[in-house]
Amino acid sequence: MRLPVTGALLSLQTAMMSCLPLETSAATSQQTPEPTFNLAIANSDARLWPAANQKAIVIAVHGTTQQSGCFSSLARHLNEAGYSLIGMDLRGHGRWFHADDSQAKRRLNYRESAHDLEKLAQAVRRAYPDTPLYCIGESVGAGVTTLAASFDRRLFDGIILASPGTSPNFFNPYKVVRDFLKGIVNLDRQLDVSWYIVHYSSEDPRITHEMVTDSLSRTTLTGREILKTAAFIRSTPQSARCLPPDTAVLLLQGQDDHIVRGSTLKAIMHNLPTANKKMIVIPHCGHLLLGTAYLKVPVIAALVDWLDTECSSHRPVTAIKANAVDQEALRQNSRTHAN
Repeated sequence: MRLPVTGALLSLQTAMMSCLPLETSAATSQQTPEPTFNLAIANSDARLWPAANQKAIVIAVHGTTQQSGCFSSLARHLNEAGYSLIGMDLRGHGRWFHADDSQAKRRLNYRESAHDLEKLAQAVRRAYPDTPLYCIGESVGAGVTTLAASFDRRLFDGIILASPGTSPNFFNPYKVVRDFLKGIVNLDRQLDVSWYIVHYSSEDPRITHEMVTDSLSRTTLTGREILKTAAFIRSTPQSARCLPPDTAVLLLQGQDDHIVRGSTLKAIMHNLPTANKKMIVIPHCGHLLLGTAYLKVPVIAALVDWLDTECSSHRPVTAIKANAVDQEALRQNSRTHAN
């Protein structure tokens, strides 16, 4: 079902109440099922996995080469905890890349993806102004999430940045240099990156296998796209500096991450203006933590515990606005009496 932007509010509410959540398990095939819900925001598809007893809404943004269906298993766990999940495809990924013949729509664009996320979150906010709204960004999705959150101070109540490092690891310099030289000759030539996915994306071979066999993921990137990705993740600390000071932030990092250097998270943590920030390092986990059918118990436990804690202290946006109005009325009254 394709929904126009003008119908997003009622359609979002109807879909959340009526659609059944998708479920995947480690034993099932990773072929992505049809989404339960499409929300046409900036020509992008969004998947919805609604919770039966919704206490908050979470938007999830995947990493490079993946697609929003990778969060099916995460959605099942979050639904059980009372959190509805919405997943969106980054531009140049998922249905943008595989289901559209337009070169413009197939083109990777992280900044435009951040604007897509902003519009999607604003639509959710308008439909559910009193419901807590959080956003998960994994890998490059963490950069997109941070950038979108810097656009609008009321966009999210909190964000979760999983594996948001800003500098890549290089364990095989010879192969990296050789492949870089291949790509630099023709920046728009598609390069096979499946070797890097298999060897560096996770410590769990089941996870890397699902990544390279998912029909809606990508196993190729152009040299231009690789350079864009590297430049974009380096900008995450600067985006973090521009976040609202009242936005709660959780950073999740795998101890055995071979894609990005875990030490580079320090710059992000340092630049976050909020006092409500927390970093959790998960032992025996690689780069990919959330966008997989093979989720680890410590990862889910840390995520759900943080969400539960934040939800318990949530103040609805309408209450915040009402308080601001009350404060303004008090100031006006004080000025009247002073005169």
